[in-house]
Amino acid sequence: MTITKEDLDSWERLIQSVLPLKKDNKCVVSSPIERLKIKPKPVRILQHIVDLHGLTVQEAYECVFKFITVHYVLNSKTISIITGKGQTGEGKIKKEIEFWLETATFKEKISRYEWINDGGTIRIYLKKIKENKKTCQKK
Repeated sequence: MTITKEDLDSWERLIQSVLPLKKDNKCVVSSPIERLKIKPKPVRILQHIVDLHGLTVQEAYECVFKFITVHYVLNSKTISIITGKGQTGEGKIKKEIEFWLETATFKEKISRYEWINDGGTIRIYLKKIKENKKTCQKK
């Protein structure tokens, strides 16, 4: 590629046509990040684990009932409840929770459950919600 006399003349005219920046003429360059207006999306973190340590048996029952109900409505597949084993290996809540899960209140929401973590945590498998499909009748 060769540069001709016309190319050089064009280049010279271009350079002379550009005015230098004045010192009082401040050029503010902002980064693209500053120009973007990003609205953070609300983060909804739904835990699938609840820890019952430190609760009384009555408080634990209410917590388990609410926890299972919420996850059943949200169609969660599995949830875990940490009951703890107690000092002797048989905690009060650990003894009671299996009785609770066998009641009709919980049976309609739970398909099965199993003890994990050496008996300190119970994993619960929830049923799917059965939707009542209504047919629209034309009049």
